[in-house]
Amino acid sequence: MKMRWVVSVAVALVGSLSALAQPTDEIRNWTAPPYWMPQAAAQASSEPSGRAALSSGRQALVTTGSTPMPFVAVTPCRVADTRYASFNAGAFLNGTPSVQAAVTRGFFIKGSCGIPANAQAVSLNATVLNQSARGWLALWPGGTPWPGTSTVNFAAVNDSAVANAAVVPLSSCSSPCGDLDAFAYLNLDLVLDVNGYYAATGIVNSLNTLGGDITLTPGTNVTITNTGNTLTIDAPLTVGPKGDPGTNGTNGTNGTNGTNGTNGTNGTNGTNGTNGINSSLVFGPYASSSLDTSGCPQTGSLPVDSEGAVVWANDTFTRTYIVKPNSDGSFDVTELFDGTFVTLNSSTPVGTTSNCSTLLNAGITGQFYGHEAMTTPKGLNFNFKGTCPAGCTGSQFFTTFFGTTFPTSYAWQFHYTTPSNGSWDNTDHGNSGDLHN
Repeated sequence: MKMRWVVSVAVALVGSLSALAQPTDEIRNWTAPPYWMPQAAAQASSEPSGRAALSSGRQALVTTGSTPMPFVAVTPCRVADTRYASFNAGAFLNGTPSVQAAVTRGFFIKGSCGIPANAQAVSLNATVLNQSARGWLALWPGGTPWPGTSTVNFAAVNDSAVANAAVVPLSSCSSPCGDLDAFAYLNLDLVLDVNGYYAATGIVNSLNTLGGDITLTPGTNVTITNTGNTLTIDAPLTVGPKGDPGTNGTNGTNGTNGTNGTNGTNGTNGTNGTNGINSSLVFGPYASSSLDTSGCPQTGSLPVDSEGAVVWANDTFTRTYIVKPNSDGSFDVTELFDGTFVTLNSSTPVGTTSNCSTLLNAGITGQFYGHEAMTTPKGLNFNFKGTCPAGCTGSQFFTTFFGTTFPTSYAWQFHYTTPSNGSWDNTDHGNSGDLHN
């Protein structure tokens, strides 16, 4: 007969991340502190601004409390990459689209890459790519105010990837919010790799009331085997002779059955709770296409849509929706457009009286982008787990996620451009430019 103990050991190896790695590339390991405690209380800022004096990875070592949490290593694993849609799972988007400028975005860490639900902090390597200017990126616990620190600072425009390893606390909120919130003042792509976490239980850090470093040495009847992150201690034991069986005890008497209690009264119905969304959620992108109309009246053989409006181009594009909750119970919704257009043999898009007679040749191609921004009424129920149909038009989005119709009042701004046939800006406060043959 043998008695076996299995001891989990936290291991942190030195390495570096290949910042341009694809999701299938090997992720190299890096060093993490062996212990972590929650950082000391500091004045928080509700909105990121200015320069951060310290990175959150360095500040995480300034701690209070009496019991440090040990580091539990996992195989280095990529938990988020905004360059690839494969990191998205339902409403929990750790993949595309990119981090949007000045929009706080939640990322979900627990339950992925071996990070458990009781993890209170995570050792990660954050990599910034495709930045358009110098700046910084901040990571902090989801659903809490920004603590006033940055995680990655980058000084060069369109520089190669910039990475920084940090220990970042995770959110403990029970409502649908991200485990980590991310913020930057410009559009960029973000890659998050993890190699371990910190939790209050699950690790042996003392032996027979002794703490600190413990040296394990094999003896004449004890073997120690190191396999990956596990130490196996094996000690064969001598089996003694079997003892005599004891006598059976007497059976006790059965107790009498108690009387049934009376039925209690039914409780009152609880009131509906408010949606617990603390940070912005991103939905999409959805592949779409539509006809583009001008303000010109129908004359002659100009093409028109189903409502009789003159059509000047076919648009092919993607839609992406960003939903941000407000403290008064309403939601800010931004619908982003990005795609291409091809002109028809029709009038120019501006559609004023002076140029409706000016015709465009069919087949002129170009690119366009823009957005529509609106605020919902207060008190709507936000079904963030809904599934929008293919294409996901604005009307379908509001029906799926808010159970209401598309707002009649909203702001918009679009920009159309061609290589050599001019450009056109269409906004809710006026138009400028025009396209030509």
